[in-house]
Amino acid sequence: MDNLSWFFFESTLALGGVLFVLLFVMLLIWRRGGRARTFLIGLGLAVVLLIVQAAVVTRREHAGWIMGRIAADVQASRTDAFEATLARGFRVPETGWDRDEFIEVVQSYMRWVDVHSVRRRRLEIVENQDEKFRVYVSYLAEASTKNYQYIGVSRWLIEFGRENDEWRITNIEPSEMDQKPVNGWRGLPRR
Repeated sequence: MDNLSWFFFESTLALGGVLFVLLFVMLLIWRRGGRARTFLIGLGLAVVLLIVQAAVVTRREHAGWIMGRIAADVQASRTDAFEATLARGFRVPETGWDRDEFIEVVQSYMRWVDVHSVRRRRLEIVENQDEKFRVYVSYLAEASTKNYQYIGVSRWLIEFGRENDEWRITNIEPSEMDQKPVNGWRGLPRR
């Protein structure tokens, strides 16, 4: 089901490519004595499918959009995207941090670490319920501190919940750093 959702609702290139090939074949059949009606119905169906794809925003697309904004802000040493997307009831159970304390922790990391680039590598939904969903998202980052250069991969478990008919982040947990498990926020290096 995940691949069908990706094909029909998320990847314009994949859907458009398949539709192009099918329409081209229908055009060739029509030009060689077939019926124009088949081609026109196929063309109409293709237009409808592309409009539906543009109109539907899946949870994975929404999560990717939010995480893209956050990655751009982290690279620019800002927390605006965090502040805009964290739920009012955001809490990190392991540490007890609420929304404001979490933003302070992120800001303290930003004062210590200079992030040069952040690229999302993968985003997969691991739990999908009516009022919440969870994703694993991986990033390739290049960063430095005063004494250390770092290029590595991190993986995060992000939980989204409904708040005023919008998806908001309700929890963030580090999962892996350079393919090594991380024991939550306490397992991350601190200054």
